[in-house]
Amino acid sequence: MAGVLPARGRGGDAAQHAGPAPPVGVRPPRHRRQSARRLLPHRPRRPCRHGLPQFAREFGFDQREVLGIQIADYYAEPDGRSAFLAALERNGGQVRQYEVPMRRRDGTVFWLSVNAVFRRDDGGRPIGIEGIARNITEQRATSERLRHLAGHDALTGLCNRLLFEDRLDHAIARARRDNRSFALLFLDLDGFKEINDSHGHHAGDATLTLVAERLAAALRDSDTVARMGGDEFAALLEGIGSADDALTVAQKLIETVRAPLPDLPCRVSTSVGVALFPRDGADSDALLRSADQAMYRAKRLGKNRCEVNPY
Repeated sequence: MAGVLPARGRGGDAAQHAGPAPPVGVRPPRHRRQSARRLLPHRPRRPCRHGLPQFAREFGFDQREVLGIQIADYYAEPDGRSAFLAALERNGGQVRQYEVPMRRRDGTVFWLSVNAVFRRDDGGRPIGIEGIARNITEQRATSERLRHLAGHDALTGLCNRLLFEDRLDHAIARARRDNRSFALLFLDLDGFKEINDSHGHHAGDATLTLVAERLAAALRDSDTVARMGGDEFAALLEGIGSADDALTVAQKLIETVRAPLPDLPCRVSTSVGVALFPRDGADSDALLRSADQAMYRAKRLGKNRCEVNPY
């Protein structure tokens, strides 16, 4: 769907036009020139005076109802119109594939990709905007899903190792800038192999999903929890700078994981290793290694407990 997006002043009129959008700055063929110019006619502070059926349908109007509306009122974001105009100014009076969220009559949001140019008078002054837009809502949704999957564990929905390490790098940069500390927890489930062996991998997957939900619910919204692989998890606790505070959180997570599992006669527990930045590592690799070593120390000392590396 190609269409229009007027955006100057408080109002403007708009129409939609079937067919591929010509490149911005290229004159359309003669037989299309008239309709292309009508795609985005704009008169500041005047309401819509005509609109093609596709435009009316996209915004949820009957074709007769679209007359008189002001498109400036249908940007989904408060600064949508001003941001669009600023993009035009920055790019010499034209934009290509400019993505903008719009709001339908019923309040639902959809996305347009816009090719547009300032229309100018003989003196070079902008007197309106014209262009073509197409609905890219489905493409954006697909892109968002793929982006989410790239950084999240498919089973639990938690961050995966790749995204967690990226957030850890950013946390280190912030801590260095602000001269602050933070805690990193590394968790490994105890008894998980028994669940897989005795009850099957379906029960194992259900256990991992439940543990992930419990960990996320037990932490603050500002914390990051991730599945690092297998039955290993990690938590990034910014704003917690002491070992005592970190151990308190770790103990809370141990108790949370230890709660009975629905429909299973056995339980699962977790061993937790605690590392502090910068005491236990100056970069992400060193910090993860320190937390991992502390976790194995907790395993050796009896499991179902939390430890820090001794100094």
